[in-house]
Amino acid sequence: MSPQTGRGKAEQSEQRHQGRCCTRKCQFPASGTTRNKVNNGGQCGNVDHGHALIFVTFRQACITRLLRYTPPMPDFSGIFAALKPVLAEQEGRLAVQKDTSSEYSLVTKRPSPFPQHKGQPMWFGAVKLGKAYVSFHLMPLYMSPTLEKEISPELKKRMQGKTCFNFKAVPDEELLADLKKLTAACATAWDKQFRLSATSG
Repeated sequence: MSPQTGRGKAEQSEQRHQGRCCTRKCQFPASGTTRNKVNNGGQCGNVDHGHALIFVTFRQACITRLLRYTPPMPDFSGIFAALKPVLAEQEGRLAVQKDTSSEYSLVTKRPSPFPQHKGQPMWFGAVKLGKAYVSFHLMPLYMSPTLEKEISPELKKRMQGKTCFNFKAVPDEELLADLKKLTAACATAWDKQFRLSATSG
C-alpha cells in the first residue's frame, strides 16, 4: 500500500469520526486533535471529547446542587421574645387568642359591636415570627387615626401599611419604650370606646 493510499484512508477515518462528533452522539465539535479515533458502539471515541464531557457533567451537577441549596433561615426568636412582653402587658384588658412559639395575639373579651364580625371578638394585635422579620400588629391604629400621633419617628421607619411594624433586629430599650407607650395608648383608646375590661352587657 502506497503512503498516499494510507493517508487517504486516514483522512476518510478522520472525516467519519468528525461526522459522528458533529451530527450524532458527541455533543462537542470535532477538533483537529484526535488521539483516539476508535468508534465504540457508535459513540465518539475521541479522548479529548470524553474529558470535556466529564467536565461538563461535573459542572452541571454543581449548578444543580447550587440551585437546590436553601440557605438557613435567620433566627428571629430573640426578636420575638423581646416584642411579645410588650403586647402581653395588655392581657388584663384583653383575651389571648393564640400563644405559640411563632405567634402571640390578643382579642377583645366582648363581642364586636360591628355586624360584619358576626358576634366574634375584635382582633386587637399580634406578634408574628416570619421568615424575613418579626411583625408587630396593632389594629386600633387602623380604626383610630388619631393614634398615629403616638407613633415615634423611629417606629415609623419600621412601619408597613397602617397597623404593622417590622423588626429584623432586637429593638433597643428606647424603641421598646416607644412601642410600649403606643400599645398602651391603643388599649386605652379601645377601652374607652368598646369597654375592653367588661365581659358582658
